[in-house]
Amino acid sequence: MTKAIFGLITLIVTLLPSSESEPVVFRKNNKIGYVDARCSIVIPLSFYYGFDFHEGLAAVQKEPNGKWGFIDLTGDYVIPPKYDGAGDFSEGLAAVENEQQTFSSYLDTSWGFIDKNDTLVINYSFSDVYDISDGVVAGELANYWHYLDVRTKKRIGDGGFRFATTFENGVAIVSKERTDLMGCIDKNGTVVAPYRHKWIFAASEGMMRMEHDGKYGYFDDKCRPLISPRFTYAGNFHDGRAMVVIKGGTGYIDKEANVVISPVYEDAGDFGEGLAAVKRRGKWGYIDRQGNVVIPFRFDEAERFDHGVARIKLKDQWGLIDRRGNHLLSPRYHFETYPRGNHLIYTKDGEIFCVDSNMTIRKL
Repeated sequence: MTKAIFGLITLIVTLLPSSESEPVVFRKNNKIGYVDARCSIVIPLSFYYGFDFHEGLAAVQKEPNGKWGFIDLTGDYVIPPKYDGAGDFSEGLAAVENEQQTFSSYLDTSWGFIDKNDTLVINYSFSDVYDISDGVVAGELANYWHYLDVRTKKRIGDGGFRFATTFENGVAIVSKERTDLMGCIDKNGTVVAPYRHKWIFAASEGMMRMEHDGKYGYFDDKCRPLISPRFTYAGNFHDGRAMVVIKGGTGYIDKEANVVISPVYEDAGDFGEGLAAVKRRGKWGYIDRQGNVVIPFRFDEAERFDHGVARIKLKDQWGLIDRRGNHLLSPRYHFETYPRGNHLIYTKDGEIFCVDSNMTIRKL
């Protein structure tokens, strides 16, 4: 299953869900449990491994090398642990692995998809898969990626892609060979952006970043040209702004390609919740969408705001600040970022902190 793995690293900071969101996984003493947005443990440390909840269910593994099943929000199994691997539920289906279904030692066909009744809906046909997106399965077979329409069970296009993403907004990013350039196809298999781009990235705020002949520009979310490649580098759009590099300086543009914040910075990050981290004279601070400095330049490193907090670094130690620049967690920890859906902070000494929806730090 093509999926990020919850590793044991020095310290992890991730973003807390809203109070309406489903619980997320946390790990302690080589076991996992689940915590909600109030930092309350709602499912105790009962499993060896598991993923976050999606559509009311979470894939879990009880013991090392054990079988995978799915639990509900009470922590009870609703799909028994009988699979060799499992993914997240998406659009009512989840990927599962059954190694006994492998066609031969030369052709791995162990992955298929089940519904919430544990009924096999997409046969075991692939050696690797992504979670379903936009009504389409993306699956790998014999080192090539193929697409299958979930409703019709028909293949999309001629397949044989060396690189492929999930479908979003009716298009997918593909390439024919690993070293070839990228293009886009639609759900009819029609090439809507030719294979001539070094990189094409998934849409953010309706804009797809791309690189062509060493310059960056943007497609719309249907992979149609919108802003011609003209920037030395460009980031994704957030809060209606995208970071760009022009003649060695870093600034921001709007969706009409107007330069709205002059390229006067040494480096910069994406906007988040109306603020962006920017670097000047070797230090990082934060500006608003109009380019006004709102948090002074005093950090050695600074990251994007999300759910009201941002990670900052001073003298090789990390902490958390709020939108006013106040320290929620003073910079005294060594940790690394890991992309998950909650604010869980793991320290080198084994401590676990949680940032709840009221910006209160709690120790788990």
